[in-house]
Amino acid sequence: MLARLKRYFASAGCNAADDLAAETLLRLTKRLTVGETGVFEGDDSRTKFLFGIAKNVLAEWRRRPDAKETVLEDDGVQFVLPPVDLIGRQCLELLKKAVNESLAKLSEEDRYLILQTVLNAGYRRTFAELAEERGIQEPAMRQRSSRTRRRFEELLLASAQIDDLIRCLGLKRGVA
Repeated sequence: MLARLKRYFASAGCNAADDLAAETLLRLTKRLTVGETGVFEGDDSRTKFLFGIAKNVLAEWRRRPDAKETVLEDDGVQFVLPPVDLIGRQCLELLKKAVNESLAKLSEEDRYLILQTVLNAGYRRTFAELAEERGIQEPAMRQRSSRTRRRFEELLLASAQIDDLIRCLGLKRGVA
C-alpha cells in the first residue's frame, strides 16, 4: 500500500512523495485511533478511504507556499519526518538477501552471466562481447542468457525472503 501511495503522489508531480505517503499513513492512524472508521465492506472501501486522505494531503501540499518543505503540519502540530525511509531500507535489505540467496544457488558461470547482464544496470555488456570472452557463438550466449535469467527468476520467486519482500512493498502475490 505504501508503494501505491508513493506512486500516487509521484504521478501527481510531487517531489516529496515519501513524505506525503508517510503523512497520509499518520493521518489514517490518527483517524482510526479516534474511531473514525466508517463502514468498510471490503478492500475497495478501505482503499478509497485511504486515498481520500491522500487526496487531501496532496491538495494541502500544493497550497503550501514552499511545497518542497519536509515538515508536515496537522492541526497546529508539526511532524518532522525521518530523513531515511526505513520501510524502503527494510525492503532493500530483503531484496538483497533474496538476490544473494538466489545467486548462491547458481553455477559460477551462470552467476557471472547474471551479474554481467541482469544485475549490471550501469553497464550491460553485449552478447557478442560475452560470447567472445567465453569462446562461444553469440546465438548460444543468447540462449544461455535466456535460460539462466529464467532460472534466476524462478529461484528468486522461490526465495525464503520473497513473501516478506512482497508484504514490505505492499503487493499481493500473483498481482502485477
